[in-house]
Amino acid sequence: MKAFEKVSLKPSERCTVTFHVPVDDLGFYDGEAGEWVTKSGAFELLVGSSSRDICLTERFEVH
Repeated sequence: MKAFEKVSLKPSERCTVTFHVPVDDLGFYDGEAGEWVTKSGAFELLVGSSSRDICLTERFEVH
């Protein structure tokens, strides 16, 4: 998980939530290289109330 925002809405109410995730936050520690790396390629963003309740999936590219 890289970003979190709790939003309380009434039934049928809608709102827009915007997240800014820096590219470095998509990195991982590469033990062989001994450093944090961020790979280029396709990623998938999952939005939901839990890992079992995903209501939005969006693909994006890191160059």
